[in-house]
Amino acid sequence: MKSLTRRKFMKKTVSCAAVFAGTSVRTSTLLLNKKKMGKKGQVYPDQRRKYKDSQTGHTVWQMTDTPCKISHAQYFTQPAATQDGRWLIYGSDRGSEAEQLNLFKMDLRSGESFQLTESNKNLKPRWAHISPGGKEVYYIEDGNHFRAVNIETFEERDICRVENCFRPHQLSVSPDNRFIIDGILMENKSEDDFLTDQGFLIRSAIVVIRTDDGKVHKLLDGNTPLTHAQYCPADPNLILYCHGGPWWYV
Repeated sequence: MKSLTRRKFMKKTVSCAAVFAGTSVRTSTLLLNKKKMGKKGQVYPDQRRKYKDSQTGHTVWQMTDTPCKISHAQYFTQPAATQDGRWLIYGSDRGSEAEQLNLFKMDLRSGESFQLTESNKNLKPRWAHISPGGKEVYYIEDGNHFRAVNIETFEERDICRVENCFRPHQLSVSPDNRFIIDGILMENKSEDDFLTDQGFLIRSAIVVIRTDDGKVHKLLDGNTPLTHAQYCPADPNLILYCHGGPWWYV
């Protein structure tokens, strides 16, 4: 066997090391890109606990216990439970990568949770709304994609995409379940600016969406934030909404 000179030995060693390092980096990248994703219908055990608050003496129920994970309630205007009191709806990344939230339903009799969606498109659980009767949950993902998931069968359906929707808000469903209403921002600006900037304008609209075929029409269209649209629970022709400007006068 012919002996290698020191220079040739170093050259081969560096070359091999470079190939090995490249392989390691690619392997690590593949592992990082492979997202952990909980499955639709996956069951999670009861984590509830109750304790007495030391300040008030009241009994407090903690519904989830997911260290290093998020369990997120819906926005305070949204119904959190079905009308029969059986299911609690919430958002969590307990089955996914950090901050990749999905919808879950919790059986309030057993405490078990069931995963309703397996989205990786920035689903916003806090904007979700349960349909009257509790058969579906309407929700938004990917910024402007309005969808629904059946609570019993886990079947999902597309409703529509709303054009020029840069920032949706919480949903509300008419009491006859025919329409969804939402206040959207139609310009790509920071919403926080309207809290401080006297003179801040942003194109905004309140849109009404048919739940059966996804047809959209603008009910209101303006240049200040139009948000927090809510149907009257007894009258599908009456809504309440927030006109966010001129904010410094609100």
